[in-house]
Amino acid sequence: ISGDGKKYIAIIHADGNSLGKIIIKLQDHLKDKSVDEAATIFTGLSRAIEEATEMSAQEAYQKVLLPDYNAQKTGNKVMAARPIVIGGDDLTIIIRADLAFEFTKIFLETFEKASKNSIDNNLNSFKIKELPEKLTSCAGIAFVKDGYPFSRAYELAESLCRHTKDIAKASEKQDKGFVPSGFTFY
Repeated sequence: ISGDGKKYIAIIHADGNSLGKIIIKLQDHLKDKSVDEAATIFTGLSRAIEEATEMSAQEAYQKVLLPDYNAQKTGNKVMAARPIVIGGDDLTIIIRADLAFEFTKIFLETFEKASKNSIDNNLNSFKIKELPEKLTSCAGIAFVKDGYPFSRAYELAESLCRHTKDIAKASEKQDKGFVPSGFTFY
């Protein structure tokens, strides 16, 4: 993954913001609803989150990884990343270090846009005031040598993601009811 002559890779870990709060708000909204309606709404939310994550990973792949792959000379072409987790509101990926910032930026920006569309498509018909208009996500990026133990690099990326969330939650930009997206790296 690190490429010829390059010795660094990055571990990116991204996680959606404030989903616990959204679920609690939904539970309050659904307390007087039938079990079937509640199940349908939670299924729609789950689907919206999954779609946003997958579409965001695909967009970052199309804009960052695929052009890099196509630019390589013929022969031993190598995809400069390996996904570990793409599911729910989580993304964990090993990526060549020089591509990490752009991949993360595109993933986070697309996650906001895709989540708005997914929420509209899956839940708009229920007219739930408690739902945010979009979801946001934070990420941590650990830059490490290509031989560094993955478990340690992952723990670092995850702790950087938590650090980013703490900063974002304290941000004054929360006035619109959502935690802003962002990332931290080390």
